[in-house]
Amino acid sequence: MNRPPGSRMFSILLVFFLSFGLFPLRCFAGVVLRTQQGQPIHWKRNTPIPYVVNPGGVPGFSGELERLVVLGAIQEALRPWTEIPDSNVVVVGEGTSDSTLGCPDGRNLVTFQDSQTFSFPPGVLAVAKVTYAPDAGLIRSDPSEACPQAHPYNAEFAGQILEVDIAFNPNPGDSSFSPVGADNSIDLVAVAAHEFGHLLGLDHTGVFSSIMNPFAETRAGFASRALRMDDSNTMAWLYPAATFAAARGSISGAVTDSAGAPIQSANVVAFSASGGVPAGSQLTGPDGRYSMDGLPPGDYHVFAEPLDGPISLSSFADFYAAGSANFATTFLPAQGAFTTLSVPAGGSVTANITATDRPANVLNIARLGISTPLGSGGTLFSYGTSPLFLPRGNSYNIFVTDPNLSDDAHLTALGNGITASATTAAALPNGQPIRQQTLTLSDSAQLGPSNLHLANPGSTSVIPGGIITTVNPTIGTPLRNSGGFGASLAPGTLVSIFGTDLANATEGWRGPPAPTQLGGVRVKVGGRIAPVFFASPGQINALIPYETTGSSTAVTILAGPNAAGNTVTVELGPTAPGIFLVRGDREDRGAVFNGLDNTVAAPEGVFPGSRPARPGDVVVLYAAGLGPVTPALPSGIASGANGTAIPLLNNLPSVTIGGREAAIRFAGLAPGSVGLYQLNVVVPSGPTGNAVPVVITTFEGQTSNTATMAVSN
Repeated sequence: MNRPPGSRMFSILLVFFLSFGLFPLRCFAGVVLRTQQGQPIHWKRNTPIPYVVNPGGVPGFSGELERLVVLGAIQEALRPWTEIPDSNVVVVGEGTSDSTLGCPDGRNLVTFQDSQTFSFPPGVLAVAKVTYAPDAGLIRSDPSEACPQAHPYNAEFAGQILEVDIAFNPNPGDSSFSPVGADNSIDLVAVAAHEFGHLLGLDHTGVFSSIMNPFAETRAGFASRALRMDDSNTMAWLYPAATFAAARGSISGAVTDSAGAPIQSANVVAFSASGGVPAGSQLTGPDGRYSMDGLPPGDYHVFAEPLDGPISLSSFADFYAAGSANFATTFLPAQGAFTTLSVPAGGSVTANITATDRPANVLNIARLGISTPLGSGGTLFSYGTSPLFLPRGNSYNIFVTDPNLSDDAHLTALGNGITASATTAAALPNGQPIRQQTLTLSDSAQLGPSNLHLANPGSTSVIPGGIITTVNPTIGTPLRNSGGFGASLAPGTLVSIFGTDLANATEGWRGPPAPTQLGGVRVKVGGRIAPVFFASPGQINALIPYETTGSSTAVTILAGPNAAGNTVTVELGPTAPGIFLVRGDREDRGAVFNGLDNTVAAPEGVFPGSRPARPGDVVVLYAAGLGPVTPALPSGIASGANGTAIPLLNNLPSVTIGGREAAIRFAGLAPGSVGLYQLNVVVPSGPTGNAVPVVITTFEGQTSNTATMAVSN
């Protein structure tokens, strides 16, 4: 099934531009960009890549602080690309700018305000304009009436990226971009992650589960942001770390037709022999040759497929778009059991494929979906051209449509822990025939993408990465206040969520702004994606967004598009005070620090430099859930970020130390921190000892946990 083209190429004298559009349909794809002569396009290696952001233009995020949310979303979209094992790429944010898309000026711009300076094709969500050098040397763009000042570039090699500008469509249709996952919105982070792939030199590919798909999910507020194995392997090859050559291997060869002629732009995919995970893909060049580099050592199978839809040749840059799709999907070998290729670390294996001639009624999966029985006795059919995200531990009735379905066509879903029933025939409500089967995913099914095959005796169609197994999050109750370790919650409370199968992996945040995804999952609180500080299979720590309203709210863990766990409703109050603890010699030892030297107010020797506070000293208490502040700080942004005002509490609490009122010198959000309240108070005269109780009472009578501190005369 053909789709609108995902890329086009135009040039001016000596400096070339690649322009990529991301379209609002549901599909996915890690091939590198290449010059017209076939050289890989990339930045100079081991050199930081700077960028600036014009964050204005996102509806609802026009104020100074709200613009920082947009900036944080851009940073979050970039982070996975810079953390790939065996890869070395450094991208540096240089703040905000009021610039818009225009003439080449030597800097990389991300902008949301280009309705006047750039004409977006219909339905395009975002465009990456990649400027690269066709040859080494001093290069100038061709002066024109639109760009009278020619900007000089000094290229060290052919294919060197010189500048990339990313523009988001200010009018993307009946939805709008959201950095916080609002319902019926477009996931800004997911779109930005795709465009950053182009910025770094990646083209689209034909692997559906990859972030570099030429299409995007829309109106869900939640799209796949995850880099998959083929994305990260391609990046490791393009920007190798010192460990790369010894740690990775490759598969190379040629794809020819039955007469021995080379096939250009055949999509060659390598997938793991165990589990069916797509590990790499590459399109063949004009000579029919390909090389998939950067593969982790292991056993693989390979196949070549035509890009004849849903992802088609028109979604690729000109070097590939001129290729052929006039052949049939062909595995190695074309008949019989798949050949297993054992790729060694630091080595290469050869896989030459003779493609099968394309039959008249070739199978070509057009859509895949899930049918769900309704309580009323009917059936809900949900389908499109994106992968199926399936939480493990359940069974699903999946189906495919194909213009050339036959009664002997059967489905095969690869993946460890996936079992399938026989394939049967059925029809959609409009009468369109489908082939369907029931997939059962065990509780321990391997997480991540795997392939879906539709085959009959004369033809095979593959959706690489068509099935994505996710965790099946189950939230236990009650949710707990991370400050006071009780169940009382409020907007601005740090909350600990306990349960089973909550995240793909254990991951912590690395500093502000706080991310909205960790461990492969997100936490939805009400209608907003919450900042997340820690994620593991058994526990997630997140922030109840300041923007949450009402006396209760729903909490759900999202594992992927249309994949989520159970929903828990929690009660909310205006405040839910809790004093953080540092423990040490006592379970109730509070996060109370001496103001002069930032040591813990605890007995000497309990912590490095710790000492008791004295009456009259100012101590600093760290707490959660103390209520609204001014200026209202968007969730996830650090207090005082980019020189903005430190938010102060609207209503002062009461603090007692040893039962006596402590004078408050400062009450607000801790500078440089996210979701952390700070109180600077004067230690009153009164009880002394190693365990003097400290209690916070908020303006509407809520009392915190009792923490302890050391006080001496």
